[in-house]
Amino acid sequence: MSEELIEEAAAEAEAAESAPADTKRMTEADWEEASVLYEQGTITLDDLAKRFSVSKGALSKGFKKRGVERGSKSKIIRKEIEEAVAKEAAERAERAAELLRTRSEETKEFHYKADDTLSKLTLSVLVKAQKEGRALATCKGDLLSLRIASQILTKVREDRYTLLGLDQNADAGDELPDLEVRELSQDDIDQLNERQRQLAEDDEFEALDMEETLAEADALIAGEDDV
Repeated sequence: MSEELIEEAAAEAEAAESAPADTKRMTEADWEEASVLYEQGTITLDDLAKRFSVSKGALSKGFKKRGVERGSKSKIIRKEIEEAVAKEAAERAERAAELLRTRSEETKEFHYKADDTLSKLTLSVLVKAQKEGRALATCKGDLLSLRIASQILTKVREDRYTLLGLDQNADAGDELPDLEVRELSQDDIDQLNERQRQLAEDDEFEALDMEETLAEADALIAGEDDV
């Protein structure tokens, strides 16, 4: 015989032998509360008897009359709790995934604009040198500064990609190539100067609409200063 049945049998025997009626009569609201607690399986007849100031026998009879069994709802409650926990975990995972997607898109957009800005600034330096009739060797300091800026942005991008778990190889087809700004050797300078002269002679460089390019670059620089 199970412990619950023994307890109920003892309670019924106690009720049969006990003095007249209990000092307190439970209301229907009391029975509803007691039934819920008993069906959960986490409380005993002794506990309920003390809580509602009635005998165990009275509780046992009342539960039998109402078809209430100890622990009958424990599995249902446990399942409901597990489902609620699983739902909350799924919602947290979805929120985390959405945040990751948002930050990934923001990171890609930021570095796309940064690459575009460096490209325009580099072009601005070269175009100004040509317009002012200066040799490209005079741009060495500006190009070195742009190179440092490019290296910093590259490091920032690598750190962010690592934190966000982005696969750079998978997205390589969607990204612009890295801007490479390296220190010019004398041979590089000579080649650029020669190319500059050839462009000037063939009027190819004039076709780039230098005034519009310069205006765009100046506006970009002015906008950066205002930030």
